[in-house]
Amino acid sequence: MNRHGNIPRKQSFRLAIAAGVLIVMLCSWLEIRQPLWLFHRQDFRDANLVIRRVETFRNEKGRLPDSLEDLGAKNLPDQIYYQRVDAKDYQVWFSTALGESEIYESATKQWR
Repeated sequence: MNRHGNIPRKQSFRLAIAAGVLIVMLCSWLEIRQPLWLFHRQDFRDANLVIRRVETFRNEKGRLPDSLEDLGAKNLPDQIYYQRVDAKDYQVWFSTALGESEIYESATKQWR
């Protein structure tokens, strides 16, 4: 800083470059790591809604639905998918990127 409390142009230019580099690094890190909680928060909420409805159906009817239409697919998100694996297990999933998905497995009750 000079005697008037101002940052010299050379130093402010360096600070701007450093800030730009940090922003680029942060954006690159987010793209690589793609934290699911940040970018797919609504998808997880929608998928968990479908899971709750499947479990309610199972408790009421004693079986799994064949498809989302059996749940009365009204007001169900379009980007969430369901598949019955066998008589007692199912999967719910959504796409996170081209060729990549987050999948819930009822057998483990976990996302993978």
